[in-house]
Amino acid sequence: MLIGIQFREDGKPLQSFEVTADDCAYDDLYVFYANDERKFEIDEGASTCDPADPQIFLTDSWALVNATATLEFIIPVLVPFKLPYIIHDLTKDKLVVEIYFNEEKHSYRMIFESVSSD
Repeated sequence: MLIGIQFREDGKPLQSFEVTADDCAYDDLYVFYANDERKFEIDEGASTCDPADPQIFLTDSWALVNATATLEFIIPVLVPFKLPYIIHDLTKDKLVVEIYFNEEKHSYRMIFESVSSD
């Protein structure tokens, strides 16, 4: 689950947003499957933004590039397409990724936390 977003400039946080599960877009569950297809799903979570939406509203794939330590996947609250995010921290319980823009002066850092060990 996405729990935080930081807007950064020159490697320093300028603005941080803690996301709360009471916002329909931020209680979504990002599911990375460890299968041959590298399936990736986003589940609506407990609350839906539109009751007509299906519970699994996005199915795609993820890609890991070891040489650049990037994980390619979709984060719909930022953009509706797949981008390569640099991995800063990856444990069983936490994923921190960052994407740079504006000649690498600015970035967005997203913090995900595991909600299940399954």
